[in-house]
Amino acid sequence: MINKLIKLLLCITISFSFAQDSANSTKSTSKYINVKIEGMHCAGGCAKSIERQLNNTDGVTAMVSFANSQALIEYDTQNLSDEAIIDIINN
Repeated sequence: MINKLIKLLLCITISFSFAQDSANSTKSTSKYINVKIEGMHCAGGCAKSIERQLNNTDGVTAMVSFANSQALIEYDTQNLSDEAIIDIINN
């Protein structure tokens, strides 16, 4: 009896967890972009500086790869646009 009750409770918890995840994913305003960045001269200066500037912007999370000359950026589309992200990189 206890085992059946535990299994039932576990199933209800898992179902609720999945329902919350799917509800949150439909409200997401995040966008991912992969940007090619030319003209970086070093990993410690250029790439880290661009990464720091992007990550210091509200609603932005970024990883800049000097080796690949690219940045993978996630940002909130309600506050920023692709053009705004590119302006941050260029500045």
